[in-house]
Amino acid sequence: MCEHQVSIYERPLDAAEIQTENAQFANKPLAFENQIGYPFCELQPRDFERLAFCLYQAELQKRPTGAYDEIQLMQGVGERGRDCLLLRGGKTVGLIQCKRYKTNIDVSEIGREIVKFVLHSLLDPALLPDVNDFSYKIAVSYGFSENALNLINSLTKQSYDKDTIKIWAAEAIAKNKGLSSIVWDDVKNSVFDALDKISFETIYPDTLNPLIETNPEIKSMFFELKPILDLKSFEKLLVEREKAALQFCDTGLLERRLKEKNEALFHKLQETKQVASRIFNTYSANFILYSFHNKEHSVSVSRLLGDKVLDQLMLDDLNEVELYVLASAAYLHDIGVCRPNEDIEQRFKAHGDSGQNHANKTLEEYARDHHAYFTYDYILGHWEALKLDPSWKEAIALVAGETKDRDVYADNNFEYDYRGGRTKVCIPYLYTLLNIADRLDVENLNANYLLQHYRGMEEHKESKKLWEEIQYGIYGKITHEDRIVFEGQCDNQLIYISLNRHIQETKHQMDQMIAKVRKRSSQYRFSIHFIEEQIKTPFSQKWGFSIDYNGIAETFMGKNIYGDKYDAIREAIQNAIDACQLRKAKEPAYAPEIEVRLTDKEIVIIDNGRGMDEYIVQNYFSKLCKSYYKDFEIDSIGQFGIGVFSYFMLCDSFSVETKTKEGQRLCFKGHKNLYSYFYFYDESQWNMAEGTALTLHLKEDVLREINGDTLIAKIRDHFRFVDIPIKVVSGDTSEVIARESFSLDLQAELMHEVDYIYRDKVKDLFLLESHIDNEQFEGTCGIIVERIDRAPGYRPFYLHEILRTPSSYEGGTLICQKGVKVSNRPYRSMRKGSKLFKIMLCSINIKTNLKISIGRNDFLDDELNTIISEFEAAIFKKFANDLQQLESLQPYAATAQFVANYIDYYSFPYKSLEQCIQQHFYIRAYVGNSAICMKLEEFLSAHPNFIYMGGESKSNERAAMAAAHTGMPVMFIENGDLCRFYYNLFDETNYSFALHGELNNLLVISVTEHVQDRGPIPYGIAMPINNQLLFEVVDTIHYDRPFYNSNHPFIQVCITNEDKIGNNKLLSSKYHQFFSFLRNVYEKRSQPISLQQVNESLAGILSGFDENIQLTAEDFPERFRGNLLVD
Repeated sequence: MCEHQVSIYERPLDAAEIQTENAQFANKPLAFENQIGYPFCELQPRDFERLAFCLYQAELQKRPTGAYDEIQLMQGVGERGRDCLLLRGGKTVGLIQCKRYKTNIDVSEIGREIVKFVLHSLLDPALLPDVNDFSYKIAVSYGFSENALNLINSLTKQSYDKDTIKIWAAEAIAKNKGLSSIVWDDVKNSVFDALDKISFETIYPDTLNPLIETNPEIKSMFFELKPILDLKSFEKLLVEREKAALQFCDTGLLERRLKEKNEALFHKLQETKQVASRIFNTYSANFILYSFHNKEHSVSVSRLLGDKVLDQLMLDDLNEVELYVLASAAYLHDIGVCRPNEDIEQRFKAHGDSGQNHANKTLEEYARDHHAYFTYDYILGHWEALKLDPSWKEAIALVAGETKDRDVYADNNFEYDYRGGRTKVCIPYLYTLLNIADRLDVENLNANYLLQHYRGMEEHKESKKLWEEIQYGIYGKITHEDRIVFEGQCDNQLIYISLNRHIQETKHQMDQMIAKVRKRSSQYRFSIHFIEEQIKTPFSQKWGFSIDYNGIAETFMGKNIYGDKYDAIREAIQNAIDACQLRKAKEPAYAPEIEVRLTDKEIVIIDNGRGMDEYIVQNYFSKLCKSYYKDFEIDSIGQFGIGVFSYFMLCDSFSVETKTKEGQRLCFKGHKNLYSYFYFYDESQWNMAEGTALTLHLKEDVLREINGDTLIAKIRDHFRFVDIPIKVVSGDTSEVIARESFSLDLQAELMHEVDYIYRDKVKDLFLLESHIDNEQFEGTCGIIVERIDRAPGYRPFYLHEILRTPSSYEGGTLICQKGVKVSNRPYRSMRKGSKLFKIMLCSINIKTNLKISIGRNDFLDDELNTIISEFEAAIFKKFANDLQQLESLQPYAATAQFVANYIDYYSFPYKSLEQCIQQHFYIRAYVGNSAICMKLEEFLSAHPNFIYMGGESKSNERAAMAAAHTGMPVMFIENGDLCRFYYNLFDETNYSFALHGELNNLLVISVTEHVQDRGPIPYGIAMPINNQLLFEVVDTIHYDRPFYNSNHPFIQVCITNEDKIGNNKLLSSKYHQFFSFLRNVYEKRSQPISLQQVNESLAGILSGFDENIQLTAEDFPERFRGNLLVD
């Protein structure tokens, strides 16, 4: 290697030169006396270096240290990575490298700086005389990113990534002429040796703040200090402060990642920032009045997004457009208040005039509450001036603001695109990330908002003045990679209470927003799971609302939640399963074990899963409604964090022995008296390496009734589809409960349902089953059929004719979640909507977490309906395919028999089955003089317009044959159930209806591309009829079917006001009463109906719509007028 040439800039400054620099320092940042936390970020980089030198020199003079006895300040340029030198006895033993950033310093910034210094030291050994006696200190003005801290820790532990070091070295060699002679392979061992031996240390602002306070001369040297002012002077200062120019500088990782992925969009963002900064500065005073933060907030939010809310993986997952939309929205999300005061005042007046200002809010309160709506309107109205990409202006507006016309969490916003483009933007995800960052910016909170709930208190004005005048230094710090901890010092009680309230509201809102995103999909990542407050205060009394523990015990420990006291065993074993699954996810080779022991006094549940440490016991196990798995987004059976309270149905106290792999063993007892703490003890009974043993000390009444067989039966009933075997030990006997298969036992199911004389018939029956196993669920469902010798091997069977009580049996439905039984109830009661079949047997295990009742005995949303419907559809399609094995008229007969025996009356719930029905189901028809039997699809293809008739009476069949002579084909379905089924199919899908014939009593159906607009009317439907009658009745489709004329003025009123009628109980009752009268007219169910009575009923409806319609006999079909009494 060549000898290093010393630059004139590499020498340290002497005292005179340092004094000159200090004297020339003019643009000092503003600070206040007794301020907690100083604005180091506002210093220039060189000034920050001088500040660090002055502080450490002063500290060395006051408190000498054995580590070094002299500190030198370098020139500031060309110093080869050394801002300050530390010496001992004239020998260089360390350095301080100063980094003045307005955000957390990134890992690459630190890594490149350290590697560059080590490379220079190889060319000039004087830089690093002794690697075994050298300290590398890094002082920052803001903080370190999580990855930067990880790097420093890895250097200390000698566990750093050598490939990354190689990359940084290559970059340094390429960019620095003084290092160009270095060949990596020649020096790599020396570099790694130096990194292993150098001592690294971080210097935070928290380290510098106390040094500032103890050195007032240095404080005044670097900051323009203001005293605490009187209120009038203070308000003037605020106005002047807000008028100060705001610069949208580079705010960190978010923008850098955008630049890496799409430089064009990055430059587009820079244009927007330049325009926005001018607008913000023009309306700077509005932020104090009309928003939740001051004007620096937008810059802070962008920084928070890149450095705290988004981790490295989240930044990687966002596509280039999402990065652009999020970064733009971060800067613009408060731009709505950048408008003339007159405009805001006009909006406020219009708001009041509309009667919406129910809370009598002030102009400022109104603007703060609505500024998100202002922002949405502003962005869409000024996107060209803001230099936004026109393709994504709406996306930016939705993320940055709000609109009452569109729910940001609507399904179509999760894959938002511009005019069908391939690049998708998840607006709800970006909106949630931005709002989390918005809430986390505590430092820039507007005092008008922060203290708004305490305006009536005497302390309000003083507290408001203090918050604005003194930079309290309350900030959020990332700890444990998954939580933000708010730290700092606050000596004003009202400010502390307000901050605490804001932080608690932030936690709640964050949970709500994340839940909305996760409801749609679990693929979206969030790095922050916890928000904690550790602000130091001098207040000993921090009381607020608390909970009545007796009320909690009464609510959560009894059968008002759990159907059976032995559900406590289910809850305990569920916790054991979750612990085992958690360990299995981290250790694939691990073999889970769960054992349940019944002794003469106790039930013990032992698992070798992941145990609990002090943190989990204190923050989760002991906290009601706090779930470790939910907070950490870990897939689990448990969802609510209340299962432990169910234990007290079986015992008054329990014992826990638990141990994590690395932690200490914990042994403690919990008692039903919630006022008492856990009792911790040292004696270990189970001595497990890892896992948990829970001992329930059983109550006397439980001991009298529980035995081994009962325990085994209850565990098997609850855990039949769990992958982990559960060993049950009672006395000298033991049994292992393993996962069962998804089989349906028809013989056992029907044993107590079938009439005794038909027991032998059950042997001829079996199940036509559907088996499904996917990522979401698995299971088997079936309908009961009769075995026959010819193809397809079965035929539909009418089960009700052999049942003891035909109307009561619907088939059993066993539903489990994560292998654990949730319910076993009749099929009908499990279906909250329309069910396809009359009877079905099910055994289903749901692999994912659906919303479930707190007692785990029912589901709370419609997702279960969707799952069961997939099994129903699979069975339906299986039968439809089997029809192809039949010949001649058999397929049509089998179709009719299947619908009559299995399909629920008046039901056609799945449009998705339309294609299957058309392709496989059969119909009968008359075409000319021919009677044919063919597939529905073939008939519709040949005859897109046809008359539809049905019914088992001979007169209907003769009428069908006669209708066929009109030249139009007639679909005639004589089976009443099948006739109704096909009618429902045509009514629910793309077919239009029309009436035909001299009496308008023939229904003509046509295949169309679009669903005909047919309004729902009680006992019928509304559609256009080519006359002025109120209705017509088709009596040739198995039952009399009314069709109401949508051209009639009353029917038009009904259709127009459908929602109003449905939402008004009294009006809805009158409405149905009126149509009941009409039904009596055309069905001749009673004596003739008085037309006056009909009109009186009609008037009761129309009174709510300011309409006056009177019916006469001419409004009714002629053939029904004899059923009316006309005065």
